[in-house]
Amino acid sequence: MEIKNIRDDKVLITSDTMFAYIMQDEEICKGIVERILGREINKINYPEGHKEIRELLTDKSVILDVYFTDEEGVKYNVEMQRANVGNIPKRSRYYHSKIDSLKTKIGTPYNKLEKSYVIFICGFDLFKKDKPLYTFRKTCLEEPELILQDDQITIFVNLTSMELDSVDISLKNMILYMREEVLNDDFTRLLDSKVEEANIKDKAEGGNLMTLEEKINEELKQKEEETREEVKAEERMNFLVKVVNSIKKGTLSKEVAIEELGFTEEEINKFL
Repeated sequence: MEIKNIRDDKVLITSDTMFAYIMQDEEICKGIVERILGREINKINYPEGHKEIRELLTDKSVILDVYFTDEEGVKYNVEMQRANVGNIPKRSRYYHSKIDSLKTKIGTPYNKLEKSYVIFICGFDLFKKDKPLYTFRKTCLEEPELILQDDQITIFVNLTSMELDSVDISLKNMILYMREEVLNDDFTRLLDSKVEEANIKDKAEGGNLMTLEEKINEELKQKEEETREEVKAEERMNFLVKVVNSIKKGTLSKEVAIEELGFTEEEINKFL
């Protein structure tokens, strides 16, 4: 299933830019995260110096994720991830470390480190299990029920899941809206109105959101192609290792490897 981010000259909520833009609205931000966590958040606070996404559209270094804290000091980093460009689990590790470093003074007692959530809303199933939510906390290999209480939680929302009846109806409706623009409740209608409002405003102001999203699309396509080529190169290398091992064992000749399997003599000799 392909999750689109542009349709009929309209930027959708699944685009990095649109998502980051409407998440500046506290009601929207709270509503989305509450549905993912399954609990209420009374108040959210954006960091000091927080700039509107529109002000950053010309900044090539801008990272379009959303960072905020709640009334209890819990920290959140939320990102829309439409395409799988690799290393997302490692990125979650990096985000947690960055969250801990923000405003954490040297010498701060470890028990003062706040709980942190890193949330990826994905337009693909990273783990291929068709679950709407994948929630990760560190557990013990020897005692799986034993959880390391480090208060770092990583959540992946899978917008492509077909098992939506396994989650709360409010989260199901939100996923259906993000995936198919289905309006099933007041919150999805609010989301849709905010997206429509942002599109109208963007067109009136020169189409910066649309322009940036088209640019991101091109960069994503290039990155996906590079990732595919890397995978092909790795698969070819693994196969070459097996071929060379067969040549060493005498079960395959170098000539067959060159003529029928498409390897060059230089490649084979390098490993031999």
